[in-house]
Amino acid sequence: MLSVYKPCQFLGYSLRISLVESYHKVLLAKTVSVRTRRPRFIMTGPSKEVIESAKRKAASRAISEHFSSDFTHVGIGSGTTILYGIEAIKSHLSSHAPPSGHKIYFVPTGEKSKKSIEDAGLLVRTYDELEDDVVLDVAFDGADEVDEDMNCIKGGGKCLFQEKLVATRAKKFVVIAGIYPLTPLFNTIYDC
Repeated sequence: MLSVYKPCQFLGYSLRISLVESYHKVLLAKTVSVRTRRPRFIMTGPSKEVIESAKRKAASRAISEHFSSDFTHVGIGSGTTILYGIEAIKSHLSSHAPPSGHKIYFVPTGEKSKKSIEDAGLLVRTYDELEDDVVLDVAFDGADEVDEDMNCIKGGGKCLFQEKLVATRAKKFVVIAGIYPLTPLFNTIYDC
């Protein structure tokens, strides 16, 4: 599998999306609706194991290229993909320990990510606890949908406001995306 980063825009910031580019074409199977006799399309694609493996690899690459043990504050988004990001951060810190006495605070965007950070043994600081002059070194988050031109949709979950606060306070915002959110057209995964 080949991992690449492609730029996109989010909140006026330049982003890097970590994608694993295998099995990324969504297959459309044509079927006929029994009631209306109209053709409809059903999305089919890779297995759950392939999807999870792609998320893990994308997160690992994003962390290895955009995370440093010298950072002081790191934003952590919400969703299933970011769990692999937390796992990769923990692995990175075990092999690249921060300087003695140095603390890295992780700023979550939701309760599940906060619990995952705590479960990994990392230090949590909520957004409300940040001093006014603190700028996050980097923020990592997933995407709900990514189209073929690497435009992305955020906010299919319930943590959008907190994700925006954390993203705009970071020097760099990195979107981690496996293969599931890739779609030829927006609004095919979520009905808005």
